[in-house]
Amino acid sequence: MIFGSIESTFFTQEQLKMVVDFVSNRGGGFLMMGGRNSFSGGRYENSPLADILPVQLSPADRTPIIGKLKFAVTDYGRTHPLMRLSPDANSNTKQWSDLPSLNDFNKTLDAKIGAIVLARGQAELKSGADPILLAYQRYGRGRAMALTSGSTWRWQMEMDHNDQTYELFWKQILRWLVNTSPDPVMINPDKDTHLPGEAVRLTAEISNKKFERMNNAKVVAKVTNPDGVTESIPLDWNGSGEGTYQSEFNAKDPGIYQVEVAATQGSENLGTGRASFQVQDRPIEYYNASLDARLLQSVASSTGGRYYPLSKIGDVPEDAQYVEGETSFIEQKELWDVPFLFMLLCLTLGGEWFWRKRKGLA
Repeated sequence: MIFGSIESTFFTQEQLKMVVDFVSNRGGGFLMMGGRNSFSGGRYENSPLADILPVQLSPADRTPIIGKLKFAVTDYGRTHPLMRLSPDANSNTKQWSDLPSLNDFNKTLDAKIGAIVLARGQAELKSGADPILLAYQRYGRGRAMALTSGSTWRWQMEMDHNDQTYELFWKQILRWLVNTSPDPVMINPDKDTHLPGEAVRLTAEISNKKFERMNNAKVVAKVTNPDGVTESIPLDWNGSGEGTYQSEFNAKDPGIYQVEVAATQGSENLGTGRASFQVQDRPIEYYNASLDARLLQSVASSTGGRYYPLSKIGDVPEDAQYVEGETSFIEQKELWDVPFLFMLLCLTLGGEWFWRKRKGLA
């Protein structure tokens, strides 16, 4: 969901609360763009949307500020996938710095605690702190973003017609905003990896097409083990979370398990969801991390090595010896024929003669 330059009074309070619910409970994405009637200019500081925005608003900042400023990516922004215009870091930095300047922005207060600032504005004549241009935060199950400038269109108009920076920027923003949106029917195991024979808890979240949580649905999970055998497991409403259904079963065989859950209400099919998890035994170090001298001695004996307890660790340098391999060879050189040593000898003798000359000893 994207809000452009539209004042808050265009919507009812109930509609604005529905937007908050869309982000928080539905897991949707929300973006507010800069403009004359955006942010404080649209009087959103006292609206329900003020909670989900990643920046703090002030009623004193009603009018957008006009003036050229560069879109400067922050240190964190340089590492964020959303701001990746090129796979090469240097090329990515150059592409951002080559963009035409923006010519407006909505002034905000600081970013909220937990919010991430991806870009700030750098004016030609700096006065005060650099304003926030792009920031986001997680809110409930969704994400909310603030783009305080409304003039990114200048990137499209003032650059070469073959340049795809503007298109790529907006494609990545839209893809990022919708990435967290959940499906009406979702299934999740309690862990990604389990031990053989360990109880696996499956949790399903069930909603109808309006994304209203359903507590009276029929939910069945089909679990396929690594051998391809499928088992049907009914899930029951847990009585506490709205639309939350749970069940447990034991996964005995190591391997990858596939889970598919289907939910119905009467004759209505609410949808399906899929997940997977792995069953594997832990390495022996998880059970016993103590020293196994017998095992180490066996490994040393079978590989032609030698086992040293800590009390004999001082014998290692004396026992270490050169072992000739298939690709090794020995090369002998006469030290007197090495140019470096000859020059070092000349410098030493020359230095001694010079010192004696200075002291009147020669």
